[in-house]
Amino acid sequence: MNKFFKPITIMVVAFSMVSSAFALAPDFMEKMTSDARPEADRARDGVRRPVQVMNLAGVEEGMTVLDISSGAGWYARVLSAAIGPSGMIYAQDLGAGGRVPAEQIEDLSSMPNLRAVQNVSDVPANSIDVAVFGLESHHRDDDSGPAFFREIYNALKPGGTLVYTEYVGDPATDYRALHRLPIEIGRRWVQEAGFEIVEDSDILRTSADPHDLPIFSPVLGRNVDRFLFILRKPAM
Repeated sequence: MNKFFKPITIMVVAFSMVSSAFALAPDFMEKMTSDARPEADRARDGVRRPVQVMNLAGVEEGMTVLDISSGAGWYARVLSAAIGPSGMIYAQDLGAGGRVPAEQIEDLSSMPNLRAVQNVSDVPANSIDVAVFGLESHHRDDDSGPAFFREIYNALKPGGTLVYTEYVGDPATDYRALHRLPIEIGRRWVQEAGFEIVEDSDILRTSADPHDLPIFSPVLGRNVDRFLFILRKPAM
């Protein structure tokens, strides 16, 4: 039996798996299912599994968190809901260089617990409880990859957590042209930066992806295979 599975798209299934081990903001699930949340964001929940990821990362109400390469703000909204008004979120590169509509950025920027920053280095050192870096490391190489992860490492508190996700690439292909990254390269980069791998999770994996197609291929739809590492900055 294949250990991977096709992503489940029914939100109620995801929410039924919420762990009580961590105290997410009490209205987290209400905000996740609310019509006030963009429909495009809710459509991605089945493959991105926000509830499970927040619990794997140990996100709690009141934390200070960082959304790296925030772009259109999918994770920014999830994190903001998870930490509640008593927490704070830094959104790095919100809007992704002008590629996101201005009204969408204005809406995200209006969240009272969100602060937009241009660079990870703009975040105070040793200040972040949990950071998320999703689906953007494939733009980097063996020099810039570990260097960027070291910036994230510096922003985290000792004992802090990084959630790292990326599209799975096959080293036998031109994976960069496909907007992918082999798992072994991602693993090497984070270890070079000093992170400990706490968990190598399969919750975002799918057998529907042959790894030789661009991530935007209509053949794949949203069923693009993703790896997920839960990483930790060692406590001092």
